[in-house]
Amino acid sequence: PTEWTEETNIQRNQMRLALHLNIAQCALKCGRWDEAVHHTTFALKTQPGSVKALYRRALAHFSKPVHANGLQFALEDLSRAAELEPQNKEVAKLLVEVRQAQKKLDRAQSSMYSKMLAGA
Repeated sequence: PTEWTEETNIQRNQMRLALHLNIAQCALKCGRWDEAVHHTTFALKTQPGSVKALYRRALAHFSKPVHANGLQFALEDLSRAAELEPQNKEVAKLLVEVRQAQKKLDRAQSSMYSKMLAGA
């Protein structure tokens, strides 16, 4: 239609959200992390409070092998998802994993910087 009613807009946005979330899930299963991030970001533009989109985008950031800020982005998305839905067990579980990975990375970087500064 050339003129969208409010109801039609709502239905269109729900369909758009479902489409992007489904494509993101397929991308995650195929290891296409950037594509998953792209589609979850579009899903979040449609519905900024989508816990499913935040979770899937965090999972893509966390799963991507080489990503300088992946852990930070994942922590931000998971923290937001946990605020929106505190009882979500999948979000809580992944949040624990990402925090552990961040601590491990912090320890490794701290050790590396200590060695670099000791030689200076």
